[in-house]
Amino acid sequence: MPELRTDYPHVEQELGAWLTADTGRRVYTTTPPTLEEHLPAYKAVVVGGRDGRSIDRAPLVEVEAFASTRSGAWDAARDADRSLRRLAASGTSNWYVDDVECVFQPAVDDYENPDVVKITATYALTVRPIRA
Repeated sequence: MPELRTDYPHVEQELGAWLTADTGRRVYTTTPPTLEEHLPAYKAVVVGGRDGRSIDRAPLVEVEAFASTRSGAWDAARDADRSLRRLAASGTSNWYVDDVECVFQPAVDDYENPDVVKITATYALTVRPIRA
């Protein structure tokens, strides 16, 4: 029987790849200074979390959806939410996601550039290492 890997996935990297492939939008871990040139886009960062009960971990991930209009930002936020929910009970060769829970519903958030609308949501992902 193969041993479990003891290294956990790089959640920001894996989630960014997942969201990009699933939504076709760029995903950043830091907000670029030229963000308005790349809309719509996402920013996805780990903002905390907890160790799991056994081999799993539950990182909290903040996902920000950016667009040039409010309706465009809501469309991007809905697409991200659907994409994250599809991620539950699946994964890739690099990670497995048991569950996805939205712990802070998408909400419009102030952004320093009035030409950009930002919607923020927070998700708890339950992840575990993949067998070697």
